Amino acid sequence: MFRFTVESAILLAVAVTLFRAFFAEGYMISTGSMAPSLLGYHRQVCCPSCAYRFARGAATDADNGTLTANASAGLGWLDDWDPVTTRCPNCGSAVSDDAVPRTEGDQLMVHKHHYDWRDPARWEVAVFRNPSLQTQAYVKRTVGLPGETIEIVDGDVYADGVLQRKPLEVQQSLRVPVDDHDYQPTGEDPDWQPRWRAEQAETNWRTDGRQFHFQGTPQSSVEGATSYPDWVHYHHWVRSGGQHHCRVPLERWPDDVAEPGLLHHQFRFDAERRELESVGAIPHSVYQDWSERVRSDAARDALRTLYFQSHQPPLTDVCAYNHPEAVAETYPVHDLMLELNVTAEQAAGQFLIALHDGCHELRCTFDFDAGEARLTADGEGLVHRQGSLPQAFCDGEPAVVTMSQFDRQLLVAIDGELLFEPLLYASDSDRPPLPEHPVKFGASDGRLLISHVKLYRDVYYTASPDGLTESYTLGDDEFFMLGDNSPVSLDSRAWPHPAVPRSLLIGRPFVVHLPSKPQSFQLGSREVVLRIPDFSRVRYIR
Repeated sequence: MFRFTVESAILLAVAVTLFRAFFAEGYMISTGSMAPSLLGYHRQVCCPSCAYRFARGAATDADNGTLTANASAGLGWLDDWDPVTTRCPNCGSAVSDDAVPRTEGDQLMVHKHHYDWRDPARWEVAVFRNPSLQTQAYVKRTVGLPGETIEIVDGDVYADGVLQRKPLEVQQSLRVPVDDHDYQPTGEDPDWQPRWRAEQAETNWRTDGRQFHFQGTPQSSVEGATSYPDWVHYHHWVRSGGQHHCRVPLERWPDDVAEPGLLHHQFRFDAERRELESVGAIPHSVYQDWSERVRSDAARDALRTLYFQSHQPPLTDVCAYNHPEAVAETYPVHDLMLELNVTAEQAAGQFLIALHDGCHELRCTFDFDAGEARLTADGEGLVHRQGSLPQAFCDGEPAVVTMSQFDRQLLVAIDGELLFEPLLYASDSDRPPLPEHPVKFGASDGRLLISHVKLYRDVYYTASPDGLTESYTLGDDEFFMLGDNSPVSLDSRAWPHPAVPRSLLIGRPFVVHLPSKPQSFQLGSREVVLRIPDFSRVRYIR
């Protein structure tokens, strides 16, 4: 028996050695350049207000390497940020992570010979050796292929002057969460308002905090009635903080009240421009205090407008994973994705989703009476795309409905299957900011249950401070690689020679395996922290 055990152990060791030598090898990510799709060393933070869980990074690409071969070999070189108060990306609550233990990065199983058979495809995740220091292994996303001229404009990738659009599967792999309606703050807070709200005071929508119920009035039951969509709008409301500036016109500040100052009150009166100005979200206590002091109706109305504007900043490329000191500048984003579960409890009338990117409003109407989906733009009657609804969806089975406008491309899918060909559209390179309500869903007639409402944004590729700002032409065996977490990623935008030669490719990661998380145990009077398996992080890499 002993001999059999020893021989089995030897055979297993030989098999593992051969497997690693000829087929696959494990690597562990230490930095956050691919967050949130792939995580480096981080802290798993749980918001005490809304219970939303998110990863907060513990290292950046300024550290000495992104991947460690033989994941169990060690932690590599880490430049730990001091734990600081962060803000929940879902509700904006202040969260302290100083007591949260650090979690190891994702461990990748890499197919070492995958690129012996073919080149990396665009948007495919690849592991390769750092062109500037070949002892380091990096993991990035392939965005430029041999012979192409690559340019980054307005957060998007262009190859040979053509905007490169992501298919739905890629969008789902790198999308960044903006709002998850399943997680709502508890308790009373005057500085918080629900982000999803009905457009009209008299509405057929009802909500229990997480789900939305629609009970329409059939058009045929009301003589002369016209069925209009009953909308629920998204407001990007933040509880506190921020560095955004807001301005509201005001001719003069009342003479009988001392003027406020930015330092102490977060807003001030600009006499030269005749405006009230604020930086960040004005606390409700400050707004309430000054509303009681000011007797002028004009000043009180301006202050009220400023208060609400200050809590609805523009959507930017802020990522909760990043430490505030790691990002010098943020950029406005326009590319959004809405995903929600829809159950047609009474399949009649219409369900609608509308997305606005600052230039165009694109609307998809799911018509249960006709059994089809229709895509229109900018309020016009012209149908740009049309497709049949799945019969099971019309029969009342729950379905995941996804609509996105990443890369000036409109996609609509039910349970991951596209309803029609993507709609490609042009837009000005200098797009205006998103409107106050960039996303909405609505209904007319019928009875619907809407749940698991989630809003995402696309990755916004930035030009690093000393990195690529102009086009770059790749050689015949070179690739252009970018990290998903663009603000903190060291990649082709910043390297002295942006391209990655084919000879430096290691392989394609195909699964996150053997993840772990810290777990506290009480051992007598001592608290011991051990690492236990975290099977929730096991996943295939797309």
